[in-house]
Amino acid sequence: MKFRYVIVACLLVLALLQSAAARVQRDEKTDKLVKGATNALFELLPKNDFEAARAFMADELAAITSLEDWKKLRRQIALDAGSTPGYTAYQTTYYEKNTLLAAVDFYGQAARPDTYVCGFVVWEIVENKEIGFIRLEENVVSVAVFKSMPQQQAAQLLTNFRCPVPFIEKVLGVAIR
Repeated sequence: MKFRYVIVACLLVLALLQSAAARVQRDEKTDKLVKGATNALFELLPKNDFEAARAFMADELAAITSLEDWKKLRRQIALDAGSTPGYTAYQTTYYEKNTLLAAVDFYGQAARPDTYVCGFVVWEIVENKEIGFIRLEENVVSVAVFKSMPQQQAAQLLTNFRCPVPFIEKVLGVAIR
């Protein structure tokens, strides 16, 4: 009887190992895929090519986000910050859920003086190395607003907005490292 339980347990372990092996693993190819998709998305966002940028969405997000909703969101960022001619990715963090996720933190100088955009894009990478974003968060940073806040509160909010530390130090005029 014990022997049969051992066989069942071994089969269960083998099945779990096979499904784990089928998952996407982070490697050099994955890093290049994430970097390439991020750079391509960052080239499209300033052009307001809504349809092309929306094509980078993962299927699940695209299914619940209409083109009109996407345009509305993108236009609101442009209204709040002015256009953002370029974005700079500065950090990538990988997470494993049901699939491999890559969160890319970024910032950019907006067209309005002393206005920046900080945020992150989360990419989902599926088994056959397909990639699509499942979340794009852009936060408008007005230097004047943040300088008028208590320093600790402003630093925490800028950190929550995913702004890089050197940028936070520059905006607030303090060293936080």
